[in-house]
Formats: sequence, C-alpha cells, structure tokens
Amino acid sequence: TTTTMPPPEKRAPRNQCYGNPPRQIEAVYAPECQPAFIGDNGGATSFGVTATEIRVAFAPDLSGTTSGPECGEIEEDTPDRGETGQYRTYRVLRDYFNANLELYGRKLRFFYACAQEGTRDEEAQRTRVVKMKEDFQTFGVIGEFNQTIPKEAARNGIVYMGNVVVAGDTFYKNLQPYVWGSRAHSTRAVDMSAEYLCRRLHGNKPFPTGDTQIDYEAPRTYGILALADESTAESVAAMQQKMKETCGAEAKVVAEYNLDDNAQGIGTAMTTIAVARPSTVIFMGEILTLPTQAEIANQQNYFPEWYTMGAGGFETSILLARSISPRQWANAFGFSFEEIPRLPRSTPCYRAFRSIDPENDPNNSVCEILFHSMLFMFGAMQEAGPNLTPETWSVALEKAFTRPATPEWSMSGGFGPRDYTYGDFAVELYWDPTAIHPDGQPGAYVYLNNGVRFLKQDIPRGQPPMFQGGITDGDNAGPDGNAFN
Repeated sequence: TTTTMPPPEKRAPRNQCYGNPPRQIEAVYAPECQPAFIGDNGGATSFGVTATEIRVAFAPDLSGTTSGPECGEIEEDTPDRGETGQYRTYRVLRDYFNANLELYGRKLRFFYACAQEGTRDEEAQRTRVVKMKEDFQTFGVIGEFNQTIPKEAARNGIVYMGNVVVAGDTFYKNLQPYVWGSRAHSTRAVDMSAEYLCRRLHGNKPFPTGDTQIDYEAPRTYGILALADESTAESVAAMQQKMKETCGAEAKVVAEYNLDDNAQGIGTAMTTIAVARPSTVIFMGEILTLPTQAEIANQQNYFPEWYTMGAGGFETSILLARSISPRQWANAFGFSFEEIPRLPRSTPCYRAFRSIDPENDPNNSVCEILFHSMLFMFGAMQEAGPNLTPETWSVALEKAFTRPATPEWSMSGGFGPRDYTYGDFAVELYWDPTAIHPDGQPGAYVYLNNGVRFLKQDIPRGQPPMFQGGITDGDNAGPDGNAFN
C-alpha cells in the first residue's frame, strides 16, 4: 500500500530583517527577527486581547497630547481632513508596527484617552484610566511623567510603559508586573550620580560661573534642589546617604518643592538654596518648573553650577531646555542615559513614519518622548508569542532588549527582575546656548568623549573636561545620517 504524505506546510516568508544579529525592524532596540506566524494564536488570551486585535491606549501629559474630537480611537485608513500632526503620527506609527512586527494574527488598535471634562489633577488622570478599562478595554497604556496613571493602570490589570523618571525602585517594584519605564529612573540616576560626584567633582574647584559670592579657589560645596512627593523621597535620602558613604560629601542645604505649589511656593525652594550659596546645585527635580527656579536664582543674583543627574527629562525636552535662563543653564553639566540627538531623518521614528507616509513628517514630541515606549511595549508583544498576557509580556521585556553601549549615540541597557527601567550606560554632557542642535536651532547639549558611554564602576576620576567642546547634532550618525546598521 502506498502512503501519500501530505504536502509540507507552507509558511509565509520571513519579514525583512535588519542588522546582525537580525532585528525585526530597523531600530537598534528592536527584538529579534521572527518568521511569519501560521496557526492558532489562542484567541482572547487576556483583557484587551482577542484573536484579531490588541488594544493600546495613549495618555501622555506633555508630549503628543491632543483633545476634543481626536479623543477616542485613532481612526483607521483615510485620515480626516485637518487632523493634527500628533494624531497623524499615532495613526501612521500604528500602521507601521502592524505592517512590520509579528503579532501572531493580531493587529494593534490605538486609543487616545482624554480626561473627563470638568476634572483636574489626580482625579482627571484616574478618569483617563477608567476610559481605558471600561470604554476602550485596553491591554496596555503608554504614558509619560504622571504617576497616577501607572498606579491606576496596574490596579486595573493594564500594562504600562512610560517615563516616570523621578520615581525610584519602590514605585516600580510595588506595581509589578505591570509598570515599566523606557527611561532610567531616579534610583539608577542616584547610584550613578553619587559615584560621579565623588569621582569627578568632590574636592575639586567649581567652574567659574561669575557669582561674586562663590569662592572659586575652594572645593565645591553642594545644595540639593529636589521634587518632593511620595515616590521621590527615597531618592533624596539615598543621594545624601550615598554621597556621605562614598566620599564624605554632604549637602549644606536641601530644598524641596511640590508640583501642587504655586509659582511663589516653588520659588521658595530656590530662594532657600540661594541664601545658603553652595557652589553647586544638585538638581533632583523635573524640567517643567526649572525655568521658574532659574528665574528665582537670577533674581537672587545667584549663579551656581547646575549638576544634572540623568533623570527629570531635562535632556529629552529640548524646547523646554531652551526656555531656561541661558545665564543659569550655561552652567549646567552632568551625564545622561538618553540618546544623543541626531539629524531627524536618521532617527528610527522618522524613518518608520516616512516608510508609511513619505509625504509628511512625524510630530517631534511623539517621536522624541513616546516612540521608545512604543518600541519596548510592542516589541515585547512580539517576543511574548501568541499567548499574550501581562505576565508573558513582562517576561519578554526582561529577555528581549538587553544590548551593549553601541552605537554610542543609542541608549544602552535592559530590563530584568529587579531592573524596571531601560538605560544603564551614561554619557557626560554640558549645555551650550550657542551649540546648534540637529533641529538647526541654537541651544544644545554637548557630549564628551565622542559620546562613549560608561557604567558606574567605569566613571573616570578627576575634574571633568566640561565646557571645552565635544560633539553635538548628528556628528556620529554617519555621513548620511544613517546609523542603524
């Protein structure tokens, strides 16, 4: 008897791969390239997931915000006339990820969550999560700096990726396995910052900033300016403890402020620092109120060094950085875990957008602040496989994105069981009001040592060579701005 064997199962061809080892999409942070999936994906494996779709909400508070008729689902196919750049960018990037990631027979659906009309502050943020849960039924949410949204998302079983950089380990640990960060958080920043201060700054003379009441022939003295709330308190205490334990350094003054304060209340913190007159302000705040703090320092004729410690969003919001008094911010230096800015056309967000919509440009704020969160959230969906749940998604985060500090312009690091945010390697920088940013405008951070990054244990010793030139804009992106392969 002749047995007829069934023909071999046909499989769709592998998607185009990039780099070595091969990545699914062009960005250096992308997961491994996967063959196209054929088979049963398990259907509704989790809330917000069906056999054909994965629902994701967006709830930023600074970048990529929208309102009014653009709240709700990001519509399919033909765009409405008059759509904003933010809305178009969400729509096009959704189509890009659907076309290029392996999501096992499912497609992403995007929803923009607006607050309920008439609400404000924490109540407003909670109403956004209510909409995600009850109206949109989303599996995940991409947020930004606000801390209420990830807390409420975790309470409702919704996974979260965002940039809560001023919070520390305890904040993230208490919200596992749901809440993760695409940027280094304050615990990592404190660990790096205390070590950097002790190796690079302590015992050395401050840079001359033109303040007649600061002794530039004496070693540095320190003041800490910090955001005060439930999640940042541990970071302020940890910074003081690590400074003292590592090299005996102490802050002569610690001043805290709260985002609920009015301008006068926020300014009181800076006035407290100015009265004590330390040579160096250790900035543990956030960028939204920094222009106000800088103006208060001007009014006090106080011109310190500003030591920035890799958290707070100061290096990712270039327009806000330019709004800080140049007289103050010209004395800002420190380190960053973030990407070195490059020509827009060389960034993964720009190239992803233009591959779908070659006639338009993406919204800058969506690209600069939110795109990395999209890469990690959606890349982990691919890595998790067909059985997508919050648990499989979080495990996928821990194994899919660890990478070394190459190329130098890129963020480098990974996630792990006790590593809740991305970015482990830092690069030294300072602010130059005259340096030209890749956007063509003056005012940019200058990066030292050709952008080479370091871990905490590799920080060199001795006064840092700040304010002596370095690299800006797209210098290390290659002659054509293409630094991906």
